Amino acid sequence: MGILAYCKSFVDCCKLKLKADYKDFPEFNDDALRLSLQAKADEISAAEQIVSNRQSVSLAKAGTSRTIVLAFVAIVIATIAILIQPRISTQEKDDFPLLFQVSTFAAENFFSFMGASVVVVVVTWLTTAFNVAMDNRRLARSLLEASYVRKRSAIAVFFVGAVITIGVTLWIFRPAVLSLIETGKEFFKLFGST
Repeated sequence: MGILAYCKSFVDCCKLKLKADYKDFPEFNDDALRLSLQAKADEISAAEQIVSNRQSVSLAKAGTSRTIVLAFVAIVIATIAILIQPRISTQEKDDFPLLFQVSTFAAENFFSFMGASVVVVVVTWLTTAFNVAMDNRRLARSLLEASYVRKRSAIAVFFVGAVITIGVTLWIFRPAVLSLIETGKEFFKLFGST
C-alpha cells in the first residue's frame, strides 16, 4: 500500500505545484491500483502458505517414517531377545531343538542385528532430513516441476541414478553385504536341516 500512498502524494504534489496548469492530466485510478496491489499481496501470501503447507507435510512424513522405523527396530530387538531366552534353560534345549538352534543363531548374531538396526535408523533419519531440506530449496521444487513435465525422462534419470547409487554402495560395502548374505543363508539352513 506504500506504492498507492506514493502515487497519491505525487498527484497532490503536481496539483500544488501546477495549480491552474493542472488540467488535461489523466485521472489517477486509485481503486485499480489498490486492487492490483491487494491481488499481488494475496498472491504472495498464498505462495507463502503453500510453502508452509509443504514444509508441514514434509515434517509430518519425516516424523512418521522415523517413528515406523524405530517401532520396527524395537520389535526386531525384542523378538531377538525373546529368541535368546531358551538358551538359558537346558531342559528346553532337548524338548525344542529347532527353537534352541534359532536361539543360538540369534545369540551369535545379536550384535549384527543391532548394527543393522542402527544402520537402518541412521539411513532413515538421514533420508528424511535430506527430503525435508530439499523441500525447502527452490532447486528441489524446480526439479520436481521439471519431472512433472518430462515424466519419462525423469523416471529414466531417477532409475539410472538409483541403480548407480545402489551398485556403488554394494561395491563399496561388499564385505558387509557378503556377511549379511552369509548370515541369511545360515538362518535358512536352520529350517532346511529339520
